[in-house]
Amino acid sequence: MKKIILTIAILLIFNLTSCHKQNKKKNDRNVKDDFSLVGHTFLKVTDTDSGKVLFQPCNASIESYKFYEDSLYHNWGQESDLINKISLSRNNNSYFLKGFNINTNKMEEFDIQKLKHELFYLKINNKIFIDSLFIEKIRQRKETCVTDEENFDEDIVSSNSWSNDCKLDEAYIYFTSIGGQFVFRNKFSFDTKLKKSSNNEFNVLFDNSFLKRPYPSSMEDYQNFSAINSIAKIKKNESVLEFTWFGFYNTKTKKRESLENPFTGKIEKSPIILKKCDE
Repeated sequence: MKKIILTIAILLIFNLTSCHKQNKKKNDRNVKDDFSLVGHTFLKVTDTDSGKVLFQPCNASIESYKFYEDSLYHNWGQESDLINKISLSRNNNSYFLKGFNINTNKMEEFDIQKLKHELFYLKINNKIFIDSLFIEKIRQRKETCVTDEENFDEDIVSSNSWSNDCKLDEAYIYFTSIGGQFVFRNKFSFDTKLKKSSNNEFNVLFDNSFLKRPYPSSMEDYQNFSAINSIAKIKKNESVLEFTWFGFYNTKTKKRESLENPFTGKIEKSPIILKKCDE
């Protein structure tokens, strides 16, 4: 009798385990079937005062995601990531896609929401993207790129850097024909574009199409920083540059951030002087 009871108990446990595994496989399959984005590419949407646009920056592509069966391709504009070993789960209206980034060697998770009122949009980690099949439903805007006639003088565009303290060599700018690269030693760097405002003055625009990692936590949402509003102004005054810092303009909060001059670490309304450093 005891053997019969034991056998029945084992069979019940086996059946319950099998049902649980089958239900789990079924649920996983249902989540994937419901997600159904394989083969689709989604492009980042930029909010402007005149509405949503696809903003095409100079020398970079629009940030995008492409979904594959077992991987996710994330194009940042000038750099890209491939996320492998994908797992997918769902909680209410959100899908959680988790995988291994082969570039950073880290696990990453993406919170993806389908917008019910706009079926061709996705919200990925709180940013809006549109299915490339429906881009005719949104206005497209190209960045006004700097032309040759707007370039700096040849004595500014050189292999030399510019800094407020060349001996300390902690912060400096390198100028090319279209922009400047800000470098903060042992911290991070970012690229800018220049827009001529007068004969000897240029507005400095943040290039939010790409920011090389690692970067500080304050720049985590750098793609929300405007590429249209000036972050600084540069005026040529004989052999020096007068540099006035405004800070980054956050298009989400409608406020300026990082108000401290990156060269001095202080909030300053008056310009500082940058000198050309020796090679």
